[in-house]
Amino acid sequence: MDGKIKKTAIAFSLPVQHWVKKRWGYQGLLRIHNGKCRNVSNVCRDARRAGIARPKELTRAQVEDGIRYCNNRLWELKVHDKALRKVHLRDRVIEATQLGDDTRRRGVLVGGTKIGVAYH
Repeated sequence: MDGKIKKTAIAFSLPVQHWVKKRWGYQGLLRIHNGKCRNVSNVCRDARRAGIARPKELTRAQVEDGIRYCNNRLWELKVHDKALRKVHLRDRVIEATQLGDDTRRRGVLVGGTKIGVAYH
């Protein structure tokens, strides 16, 4: 679960990251229920890190409901994904500016989106 989100149908932002990682946690638990998991401890640890309480106690139906819920939340975020991405990039520019990291600030700006912040 420490993997990076490399490709989604939704533009990256922190709320999108939260629900994608939570869905990954539930999908790992589903692999346990399907008998296709080699290391149950790692999957349970990743599920707990994703905010899933007591992952070993969840039934197959609860895991499937969790996956559906995460998919629904991601679908709802899809409507606002461009605005969420804009806010995320703006926050990264502000953070880089406050840290005085001009290389990082330019790296965010070169990403190709105008994010509505006054730059020096």
